[in-house]
Amino acid sequence: MADDRAIEQFKSEYQRFQVYLHECMKRFRWESFAGADLSELDFSDLDLSGVNLAGADLRYADFSGSDLSEANLSRADLSQADLSEADLSGAILVEANLTDADLSEADLSGADLFAANLTEADLSEADLSGANLSNAKLIKADLSEADLTEAKLDGADLSHADFSEAIGVEPLDEDEDEDEDEDDEDEQSPD
Repeated sequence: MADDRAIEQFKSEYQRFQVYLHECMKRFRWESFAGADLSELDFSDLDLSGVNLAGADLRYADFSGSDLSEANLSRADLSQADLSEADLSGAILVEANLTDADLSEADLSGADLFAANLTEADLSEADLSGANLSNAKLIKADLSEADLTEAKLDGADLSHADFSEAIGVEPLDEDEDEDEDEDDEDEQSPD
């Protein structure tokens, strides 16, 4: 078992590294990171507001608690990324891949998620008020206790999504979906 002093020294070094990383990020020209492979990196608790990471490979990256407000993440691959408690308000996530991403308690108010893939994403307790989710894939997504007030869901695939205790949306029950499918089949079949 490691001694307490070694553990404290490790924690201190890690915190210093995070401060150093944060300072380096302030000096980077983020435009050059569009389309870059930044998968599996730790960007937690950083101010990345307005960053341009369009088309970047961000699989498994940790953005938990980070400020990504007004960021351009269009067509980025954020599959299995941790964006829990992140500020993504006003962010551009058009056609982004957020499959199985953790967006629990994230602020996505006013974000543009047009045609984004949110299959099996955790959006529990997320703020999606005013977000554009038109044509998005929300298949098996967890939207429990999410705020969807004034969110645009036109053409979104909501198959098997969990909306329990969600605010601002009344999705069709699975039974209603099945009834509509049967009605459509009846109308199409020749007599």
